[in-house]
Amino acid sequence: MKGTSEINDLRKPRSIYSNNKSSAPSAQGSDHLDLYMLKEERERLEKEIKVLDKRRKDLQKHEQSRDKGWKTAFFGYQ
Repeated sequence: MKGTSEINDLRKPRSIYSNNKSSAPSAQGSDHLDLYMLKEERERLEKEIKVLDKRRKDLQKHEQSRDKGWKTAFFGYQ
């Protein structure tokens, strides 16, 4: 059985979410459905951006605390 590090698709954001797209042409009068799907996709992407921003801020805080500890340990100042 493959581990998660051996499965390349898990690292690609497009493969995590299903797109629910069909190869069949859209029917007449389905504009409202298309708008709904686009709205849902936009909301999903906005939510993903918020999650990534929070992750980035957390990593920056971790990096700053690590650097502060490193300077204190080796140079005796903050």
